Amino acid sequence: MLPLFVTSFPFLIQLTAILSLIAFIIICATIVFIFVNRVRRAGFKRDIIKAEKIVYEDLSDNFLIYNTLSEIPEKKLEQELNRLSKLKNSSKIFRQALIETMVKFKLNLSGTMVEIIEAAYLRLGLNKLVVSKLKSSIWSKRAEALNQIQEMNDSSSLAKVEAATKDRNIDVRVNAYAALIRLNASDCFTFLIEEKQQLSAWHQVYLLDAISKATNLQLPDFSNYLKVGNKSIISLCIKIIVHYKRFETIPTMIGLLNRRDEELNYQLIEALGLLNAEEAEEELKEIYQQEPENNKSQILLALGNIASGASLQFITAEFLKNRSHLLLKSATQAMAQHRPAFASAALQTSQNLTSGQQLMLKHFKEPLNLHGIL
Repeated sequence: MLPLFVTSFPFLIQLTAILSLIAFIIICATIVFIFVNRVRRAGFKRDIIKAEKIVYEDLSDNFLIYNTLSEIPEKKLEQELNRLSKLKNSSKIFRQALIETMVKFKLNLSGTMVEIIEAAYLRLGLNKLVVSKLKSSIWSKRAEALNQIQEMNDSSSLAKVEAATKDRNIDVRVNAYAALIRLNASDCFTFLIEEKQQLSAWHQVYLLDAISKATNLQLPDFSNYLKVGNKSIISLCIKIIVHYKRFETIPTMIGLLNRRDEELNYQLIEALGLLNAEEAEEELKEIYQQEPENNKSQILLALGNIASGASLQFITAEFLKNRSHLLLKSATQAMAQHRPAFASAALQTSQNLTSGQQLMLKHFKEPLNLHGIL
């Protein structure tokens, strides 16, 4: 029953009043929910900090005073593990604090200290708690678990990590790929063929970081992976190739320059320059005219990096005919990287130059003179 003063109004006004009241109640409930949730989170965070401090002091005073695990008396080891086990079983807060503190110790310690932390982590069964988070409906929790597995080098959880590579969330899958790499799993690079979704720049850097941190990792020949249909995978492979100087992939990279993808061409050109691929010079000069300005600039820089001398005439010709500031700068820089030949090349081109060309030559020539290179 509506109040009498409401029923005296037309139906449309009554309906509007009811909907407004409902909306007001929902807004108030939402505000209360957000406020309570923030207060709970702030309280949980404070409790976690206190718990981590307790765990930190306990581990420092009773574990990390020893040089090796074998130095710890068995009785003392059992007592300490029992005490930590009670903390673990006392609340969710202490379970999280134990895991996070041990991960931090693992990241910041080295040598035998790491062995002590890893042994305590496994003896307390914390690896099982971390693996259980892979069942969470929240993707960030699953990703966090995979990150903790790789940081603790928990190879016993390898099967669960492999299963996570089929996760619907791309961030979870990328964390699983990184964990497989860090755990040195067999066929840990199969994702380069299987992954169909585009990896972000952050994903690529994260995976490259995982590769750089992995120990005794055998890198495959990336030539076949450069031929996949996923553009972001090719981009990741190029980054790995340059970082680890995988010269065997140069012929494949040269073959890919004919693809009509300006962004990939730019990365391939840059990579060939950084790898000092002399065999790529002719192909780079051949595709020069059909490339956009940014790629032309990168071709000139790549030829400068290679600096074999075979392309100095081509670079000088581009210097003389170009009025674009970007190409003029790139051509001059490429000439300067041919250091012994730069003085004569600059001298030969010094007649009838524009003021812009003269300034660019001076810009690159003066530092070389200063360091006695010219």
